[in-house]
Amino acid sequence: EAFIPKTESTGFALFAVERLETERVSWEFGYRFGYNETDPGEGCDRDESTHSLSASMLYDLNASSNILIALSSSERAPTLEERYSNVQTGSCTSPSDPEDLVAHVATGRLEIGDANLDKEQATNIEVGFRQHSGKLTGEISVYYNQIDDYIFLEDNGEFEEQIVSSYLAEDATFYGAEGQLAYTAWQSEYGELDLTLQGDMVKASFDRGGDVPRIPAARFGFGAAWHANAFSIKFNVTEVFDQKDTADEEFETRGYTDVALYADYHLDLIGGELLFYAKGTNLLDEEM
Repeated sequence: EAFIPKTESTGFALFAVERLETERVSWEFGYRFGYNETDPGEGCDRDESTHSLSASMLYDLNASSNILIALSSSERAPTLEERYSNVQTGSCTSPSDPEDLVAHVATGRLEIGDANLDKEQATNIEVGFRQHSGKLTGEISVYYNQIDDYIFLEDNGEFEEQIVSSYLAEDATFYGAEGQLAYTAWQSEYGELDLTLQGDMVKASFDRGGDVPRIPAARFGFGAAWHANAFSIKFNVTEVFDQKDTADEEFETRGYTDVALYADYHLDLIGGELLFYAKGTNLLDEEM
């Protein structure tokens, strides 16, 4: 039943983070070295090292807000699934007869790895703004990632009503934005009313052209929460948009609205607390 050969894996990592504080600027630098050996037996063994560097600057505009600029260069070794799924250790290739493929039960696919996959190399930049005190708090950021040898799972056919997928690597570019805001609209001795907005989106495409598979759709939502001494109520609405930027042979997905409600009531007990709560999601019973 195993779709990955029995593999011996050994790894270690060493990392350091340094922080420098000045009057209005906080600098942070990081470095990580990793080393990993994998040996499924009968050949196909790999040993590789990875290096990652990062640097960020947090500039205080005033006592309650700051700007973040972060840069990083990182490497990631392929996982065992990406490298050895349905790979025969003697030849380091997949079986020629699809009857010999073993399904990955969690995904329901016949996944085929690549023992010769190289490590991913990513260069990233992120710029953000943060408001962290007062009635209005939140953060918003934009990012851009260039990834060489990005590893992904591509569907490339069917066998006996099961999708056959292969792990491949191509250069890709990701960019997007995410943010959330919270506003304290009312505050008294009886409780507090908080209003929230949040959203995120990401675009991902291969440098050769075409969209990267399995990229989530953009989302936007708002919520309201009432917090009292003994109870709280939270209401959220999230709009998930259509996803039309899909890879070859990948279906587009329709958007939906997710309405969620949460309420709790708590009692103070000797040495602890008793909490009653109820929650519901997808209250509009939409297909997601």
